[in-house]
Amino acid sequence: MKFRIFKTKLGYSAILFDEDITKRVFLPEKKEGILESVKAHAPDATKVSSGVDDIVDFLVDFSKGKDVSISMDRVDTSLCSPFQLRVLEAERSIPRGKVVSYSWVARKVGSKAVRAVGTALATNPFPFIVPCHRSTRINRTIGKYQGGPEMKRHLLEMEGVKFDERGRILPECFIP
Repeated sequence: MKFRIFKTKLGYSAILFDEDITKRVFLPEKKEGILESVKAHAPDATKVSSGVDDIVDFLVDFSKGKDVSISMDRVDTSLCSPFQLRVLEAERSIPRGKVVSYSWVARKVGSKAVRAVGTALATNPFPFIVPCHRSTRINRTIGKYQGGPEMKRHLLEMEGVKFDERGRILPECFIP
């Protein structure tokens, strides 16, 4: 297993990979913390300075606010349960600049397990590749996010989502 650390507009990020298949994407954070995050997840992984260039380019461009996408063929989805994979696929169907509720995702995957959807998104191993920040609470408030609520709001605003003075997502950005 290898990992690569690189700088994005949002901070330092990392990718854990084997061959050319991504095993995990680490959300951007401070330089000091990213190595700790990787080593906590994969203590025996080897640091490299190249590899998975297309994924790195995608993540760097995404962090700059560019409208980019990349195939799920580049990630190891065998790490996900069948339910989580259905949730992640549903999440990828949400258009940029729009937001849905966790219950919308649950309905889309044929489930009533809204909390399980939240858990599947909270443990998303491929943030940004799967834009899990596009799901929020039914009351149009941000909800939780791996990178914290500030990062989630920043990502949504970067994609064109608008908020009212109380911090709620405007109805025109919310898919009911």
